[in-house]
Amino acid sequence: MVTRMPASAIGSGTDPLYVLDGADDLWLVRGNHLIATGPGQIGVRVNATPADEQRVLRIDGVIIGAQALAMSSQSDADLHFVVGETGYLSSSVAGGFGAILYAANMDIEMHGTISASFTRNYGLALVPRQADSEITLVNSGTIIGFQAVYVAGSGLGNIVTIDNSGLIEGLADGIRIAGTATAHITNTGTIRAPVVLSGGDDVFFGLHGELLGASGSGLPGAISGGAGNDTLILGAGDQNLFGGAGDDTLHGGAGADRLDGGPGFDVASYVHARTGVVASLSDPSLNTGDAAGDVYVSIEGLIGSRHDDLLIGDDGANRIWGGPGDDRLEGRGGNDTLNGGPGDDTLFGGTGQNRLMGGEGDDRLVSEGDDLLFGGAGADTFVFAAPPGEAFGRIRDFEQGTDRIALDGAAFGLAAGPLDPAIFVRVGEGRTEATRLVFNEATGALLWDADGRGGDPAVRFGSVGPGFALTADDFEIV
Repeated sequence: MVTRMPASAIGSGTDPLYVLDGADDLWLVRGNHLIATGPGQIGVRVNATPADEQRVLRIDGVIIGAQALAMSSQSDADLHFVVGETGYLSSSVAGGFGAILYAANMDIEMHGTISASFTRNYGLALVPRQADSEITLVNSGTIIGFQAVYVAGSGLGNIVTIDNSGLIEGLADGIRIAGTATAHITNTGTIRAPVVLSGGDDVFFGLHGELLGASGSGLPGAISGGAGNDTLILGAGDQNLFGGAGDDTLHGGAGADRLDGGPGFDVASYVHARTGVVASLSDPSLNTGDAAGDVYVSIEGLIGSRHDDLLIGDDGANRIWGGPGDDRLEGRGGNDTLNGGPGDDTLFGGTGQNRLMGGEGDDRLVSEGDDLLFGGAGADTFVFAAPPGEAFGRIRDFEQGTDRIALDGAAFGLAAGPLDPAIFVRVGEGRTEATRLVFNEATGALLWDADGRGGDPAVRFGSVGPGFALTADDFEIV
């Protein structure tokens, strides 16, 4: 049964202007208005919905009060709440609510306006009644408040989904989700004021929307992921992204962004960039493209674009993914993991114990540390760039006849070009004074003998694994 609220009413006092009991649905039609002028007075109060029921509330008219609309329910009752294009709810005093809703599961359609702009006001406050509640808000209208959209302390099993194509504007927060819920937010409209997410594994996708600072604050747009493994994706603009505790992925988009991962292993992503980028954790002044002007705090990893990128790590243990394109990845110091992805990539592990993976394409893997080298599909070149005895690189997927092994001429004291067959021998073959490069066919070890038949022992600098019958033709000097 649908109950239509009175055509119009204006009242004062302390009692709600209109009260609905029972299980009826409620509709305030277009052109009707309820205005509560008393201090602390509620415009419309909807009392407890019976258990196992779903109540539908539709507002196409105007409600004004200290709390324009307050609705409660039993712990397992659901709510479908609609504010039409002509619907308008406004809180008239400090500390009030445009609408405060209690229910187990909530499905909310916002096409009109909720306004509660006084100090400590909430535009739309949602209170889940269970530990596994599901809340869905689709907003194409306008929600304004000191905290525009607020989801009260919610449990780990709660799921909050927000799709905003309208305006959400706060004086303090645009969206704040308390507790440990999992939030999925898509913004193609405008959110003006910070977004503060919960302790769950949250996703914010705002590539095609605006996240701005609160009006008059002079601050950039900001988002905080809270605890959990969050993915925060923003569009163009100068913005602040805070991952919080957990392993987070931060995408600031075009503009000079501050990417602060917080505790955990956090990654700066440029996967949505329209052109290639230079992104350096060790020297961000080198950055170009969408990475230009970005500042990194507690960022340990990088993800490149679909184009040709230069991605540079720092002295920490970095993970760097090139993605599609012909990328150059540099780990620098620390024990790094580099993955070129599709394309003809060049990987420099730097010092440390690194893991270099070329991926699809004809890749060049340059080993200067104690590295594991995986070329992947394609004709790959494995370059040993450290002086013999200072590092040990292990090639894990050498394909003889397709892949190549290269020695850095400066490190090994050789001229660039093909390897001179006279300096190459296999273990068990006779050495000469010219012998330098020794291959142990049984173990796959590559050794360097600095004095040929002299008394100094050969030192290991790499390996390809057993079972190969390498010849000088498998090598080159670069």
